[in-house]
Amino acid sequence: MKTTKIYIEVPAAERLPEKEGRYIVSNGLGWFEVHYCKQFSFHEEFTDCSGVTHWLEPIYVPTDEEILNETSIKQDKHQTPFLRGVEWILQKLKINQK
Repeated sequence: MKTTKIYIEVPAAERLPEKEGRYIVSNGLGWFEVHYCKQFSFHEEFTDCSGVTHWLEPIYVPTDEEILNETSIKQDKHQTPFLRGVEWILQKLKINQK
């Protein structure tokens, strides 16, 4: 099954990633991929990461089946799976803005 994800642009001054790994970041001039670890922040060999201003946080979009089974979404029999999916995404975006 193919996983779909969307990205939220997060200012590095506000919040850093919770998990270590590779992230797409911006220094105000362009976007590039670097490694993140809690000890060293964003870093990559031969790359100046001192000016990172933003990073992209991936959010995984649920499948139709996951949306239909989601109990936190109001189960209205007249609400389409599409609208349930939109509601799920909006809820997820609100959670990540804390």
